[in-house]
Amino acid sequence: MTIHLSIFLIAFYVILVSFIVFAAFNIYHALRFGLASSVNIFVLAVFISGSVAIFGFTLPTIVKTDWDKPLVELNSNI
Repeated sequence: MTIHLSIFLIAFYVILVSFIVFAAFNIYHALRFGLASSVNIFVLAVFISGSVAIFGFTLPTIVKTDWDKPLVELNSNI
């Protein structure tokens, strides 16, 4: 039985989806219940651009990684 490196990719997707859900929740609350000020809009813009920048930096690494490499190979013949 072989465990592939794609386990980390699945974990990344789970973390990414949960981050998007929580970020959408926070952005909604900041827009709905926050003060209508330029500071609120600035903080939201920094948060969104920072999130996009982090994803943009990780995307090239994710794309060029060979996810079919075996991480652990377990042999049943001992």
